[in-house]
Amino acid sequence: MKMNKLIASLLAVSLLAFPVVQVSADENISLTVNGEKVETQVPPTIIDGRTMVPVRDIFEACGAKVNWDANTKTITGEKGNTTVVMQIDSNMLFINEDVTEMDATPVIIDGRTLAPARYVAESFGGIVDWDAENKVVMIDVADDDEEITETTTEATTVTEETTEATTVTETTTETTTTATTTEAVPSDLIVSTVRSDIQKAVGTYSLGSYETAGKFKAAAMKQTTDTWTSMANTSIDKRYVSTSKTFFTRLSSCYKTIDNIYGNKSYARKLSDLRVKMADYKKQANEIVDEYLKTRDIKELNEISAKLAKFTGDMRTDMKVLYDNT
Repeated sequence: MKMNKLIASLLAVSLLAFPVVQVSADENISLTVNGEKVETQVPPTIIDGRTMVPVRDIFEACGAKVNWDANTKTITGEKGNTTVVMQIDSNMLFINEDVTEMDATPVIIDGRTLAPARYVAESFGGIVDWDAENKVVMIDVADDDEEITETTTEATTVTEETTEATTVTETTTETTTTATTTEAVPSDLIVSTVRSDIQKAVGTYSLGSYETAGKFKAAAMKQTTDTWTSMANTSIDKRYVSTSKTFFTRLSSCYKTIDNIYGNKSYARKLSDLRVKMADYKKQANEIVDEYLKTRDIKELNEISAKLAKFTGDMRTDMKVLYDNT
């Protein structure tokens, strides 16, 4: 109750500083969650340089229960022990008792609440990435479902009694219970296909060649991932394909970022060892690819995919800092 009063009072104060913003959505921007396209009534849009996404759709994809209070214009997401609160035209984000100041305020577009993608995704432990070339907001959220098969074999207790004039024999078979837990893994066929396609794509890219790397053309990537989707028949195969689609897109974004920096004339004039640095970044990116290709565990694959996204962001930031300080 104390926390609710604190949230209410702080939100009320924050509203005074932010006027209502009128915006229109860009229908060319799409949204994927865990590699699967999400159809929303209101698409993501960019407002003042910030990517805004529909809050309810993301919260529900995270498995959270969503509530909208029309009187206070507050949207609340609850999952387990985590409660997330946002309010229209307030830049305060509440996660339980923690308060974070967002870099943009939630707005209403066509009756739907949109908020900054990064904060919406991270509220329940998700990760957000932006595919600028294809205008796709990519969000990965943890999959809490574990596919476990438990087999219990129980032998029936059998009592056999034979009574004769002088002999009584009683035999009892002891009950035995055996529990076996097996974690489902994607099929060999889908794994080998995905790995082969990613390896072939990596082979088409060399430093400075992203624009001509055929396997990373949008049409080629779509054809490749559509093939994966058509091959996935089981739930675990579909999860594997979903994760691999996200990883493939992030790999494309990583290589493109490397080439954008490498081909930047301003960077080249300032940084005499630019080629060496970017070649090393490419090597590190390929090492992450190698990690991805060595496992088929969905949790590990998601972690490696997130690692690649972070690597790309850190590379971009570190090179900008190096440029500014040289």
